[in-house]
Amino acid sequence: MQPEDLGLGQWFQFVGDAVVVADVPSGRIVLWNPAAEAMFGYTAQEALESTLDILVPDRMRAMHQSGMARFAQSGTGHLIEARDPFEMPAVCKDGTELTIEMSLGRVVAEVPGTFVLAIIRNITKRKQMEQTIRRMAFTDSLTGLPNRGLFHDRLTQVLAYARRHARQAAILVLDIDRFKLINESLGHECGDALLRMIAERLQRCLREGDTVSRLGGDEFTVVLGDLSDAQDAAKYARRILAILSDPFFVGAQELYLTASIGISLYPSDGHDAPTLTRNAEAALGRAKEHRNHFQLYAPVMNATAADQLAVENALRKAVDREEFRVYYQPKIDVQTRQITGAEALIRWQHPEWGLVPPMKFIPIAEKTGLIVPIGEWVLRSACEQAQAWRRAGHEHLGVSVNLSGRQLKQDGLVDRVSCILAETGLPAAWLELELTESILMESVETTMRTLGHLDAMGIHLSIDDFGTGYSSLSYLKRFPIDSLKIDRSFVQDIGTDKDDAAIASAVIAMAHRLQLTVVAEGVETAEQLEFLTAHACDEVQGYYFSRPVPADEFVELLHKSHQGAAFPPADKSRSLGA
Repeated sequence: MQPEDLGLGQWFQFVGDAVVVADVPSGRIVLWNPAAEAMFGYTAQEALESTLDILVPDRMRAMHQSGMARFAQSGTGHLIEARDPFEMPAVCKDGTELTIEMSLGRVVAEVPGTFVLAIIRNITKRKQMEQTIRRMAFTDSLTGLPNRGLFHDRLTQVLAYARRHARQAAILVLDIDRFKLINESLGHECGDALLRMIAERLQRCLREGDTVSRLGGDEFTVVLGDLSDAQDAAKYARRILAILSDPFFVGAQELYLTASIGISLYPSDGHDAPTLTRNAEAALGRAKEHRNHFQLYAPVMNATAADQLAVENALRKAVDREEFRVYYQPKIDVQTRQITGAEALIRWQHPEWGLVPPMKFIPIAEKTGLIVPIGEWVLRSACEQAQAWRRAGHEHLGVSVNLSGRQLKQDGLVDRVSCILAETGLPAAWLELELTESILMESVETTMRTLGHLDAMGIHLSIDDFGTGYSSLSYLKRFPIDSLKIDRSFVQDIGTDKDDAAIASAVIAMAHRLQLTVVAEGVETAEQLEFLTAHACDEVQGYYFSRPVPADEFVELLHKSHQGAAFPPADKSRSLGA
């Protein structure tokens, strides 16, 4: 059969798209142009001896034959009926599968029979590009998990189902505890490999239909639909914590992880995706206070978050407005009962809120990085005050200043401390910097180098709150530490709790064998002081002697200390619990 027999003309041979004409309903191919030969690999002779079935994948053969039958029954029409193009898979002679876009029309010919004309375009590359773009737009490139955009889309679908069927749903927001330490110590390649393993485990422990997403960094989310109650969500949170507790093997490294999870529930904690996500993140913040823990959302968390935001905004203005004050708490020699030094402690006198407790603003300052300029201000103020006391005749009075983790990691910290000492004139030997155990154990090698430089300057270094952190004695020997401070939690019940008494006495004995000075915090009673004296503790501080006071009141304490043989205890009604 020739194209002229069907009224197609010579364009059939030269058009760039594949053009195929077949008999209806048998599907026998009667015309096959060169573009079809190039697209599918069959010569015209091979095609004309075959049916359209050669182009149809096996899995679609029955559907194709049913469609041909319906086409045969649809009546007659013009040469090519106006039909919207549609997409479908097609198979080539060599077995390669293409994605094609095809338009169909009926051919009315002079010769007997009914014929269908197909105009076909190969859109395989276009579809592959679309899939690549879609994958880049909606999936995380590292783990292959849905990203933030797809997470919100899936969450919206889950919430719609929950509304229609009166079911509950949940969002779990998950952070890997101390993941930054892994990146810093083992490198980002190890961290990336670990994130991929975490993603695989999360997918493995959930149901088909649940969505695990990576929002960025070490933050993952899980969307759970079709839940009965809050206990269902808690069950999956426990399962996640358990599966992440098994060791991970990255190369030669064996790593153990913990995670923190915040949970919000539909409909009790919100009715839309943004609200539920925000509330789950608020619950995560509370969970991270404990580590390896999950926390269900409670409305009070948002009130706390709003309060923290207000504190943060006010903190940013507090230094410029000179709202901070430095108070000083005396250190007392246990044997002589004389003041040997002062610990500098920051206080915030807000114009509307009054005196803001340190525990309300110090953690926020740490989290936001504001602790760096605030800490430098405290250090400078304390050094200036200590040098002023020395000029007034108190030559042997040292000052202790707490150093935060953020400050310790700050580039140029040693230079800043050196400049402050030079500008204030305070000899380095009369400055003591206090660090907690947990701060010491972050980025150990870098910390050791920084402390080594500070020690070489002659600055004294102390571990604050000893016994509440890692208590790694092997590292204790490596750090250039001069003193330990026994945490107040061990001192509080030292007279009644045998365990606390044993810990305190053991710390004193151990420190002395390492030639370290021991300072006990939180001394509030004569019984506590007697115990510490009997066990040769070197120095104490606490409300039994004085609460932290402004600089002018501290001078009065110095005078009292130097007037008598022993520093008198403070008035309990004025100090205890203040």
